[in-house]
Amino acid sequence: MSIQTAIEKHLKPLDGEIMSIDMMAQVVVSRRPESKVPGKPDERYMVHNFSTNPEMYGQLFWGHYDLTPAQAMESLIEKIQKETKTGRQDTGENYLPLGDDLVIFKPAEFYATPDTMQDMTNYLTKFSGGESIAAYTCAYMMYNWCAKMSNPETREVI
Repeated sequence: MSIQTAIEKHLKPLDGEIMSIDMMAQVVVSRRPESKVPGKPDERYMVHNFSTNPEMYGQLFWGHYDLTPAQAMESLIEKIQKETKTGRQDTGENYLPLGDDLVIFKPAEFYATPDTMQDMTNYLTKFSGGESIAAYTCAYMMYNWCAKMSNPETREVI
């Protein structure tokens, strides 16, 4: 089950729907299209924290559907900024681990960044012969290293 499916399951009894999910801060913004509280306008929003811990996967920490869209976005930005400040700088490496299961890599500014894997593949196909072999080898070695470092089970903190 995906985190989105788990969260949707928790929101269903409240008639809530997901508006935005931020995996870094483990925050979801949801809305209820029709207010169930007399005197409150329709379409109220809530900002939840959620868990990616396997025992509590997708579990939401509850609040109340009493926020306007602007208040919900302000709360979301606050939570993201708070989470960003908790990052620990790793010595000599070019990424920041956040928590136990998230690694953010800083881009190497000198090189272009493809938007998709297909864009990267399209670029690599421009090479031929030995250059093609070297380009694919280096690109996918780096891809595998990023996959290893972004996985908490295989990451090595240097």
